[in-house]
Amino acid sequence: MQTANFGVYPAGTLFTMLRDAYAADEELVRSYSKDWQAFDDFVYDLVAVMEHCGFVSLLAGVPPRVRLLGSPAATRGDSSGS
Repeated sequence: MQTANFGVYPAGTLFTMLRDAYAADEELVRSYSKDWQAFDDFVYDLVAVMEHCGFVSLLAGVPPRVRLLGSPAATRGDSSGS
């Protein structure tokens, strides 16, 4: 299994991964979407701390949903050019 630090990917990545993982159960998604968004907000509000105790799982080098959105730098709005 490959992993990456949370900060490599944009806020919303964890929410999207959870939503997509449970997409087959629309009622569950409706019931838990607010909690998943709160979790994503919590992690990305404290990303410098959270990177010491968590990670993003990767599929073929990127989170499953982010793979559809493009490269990590492009999706996080990195204007530094790196």
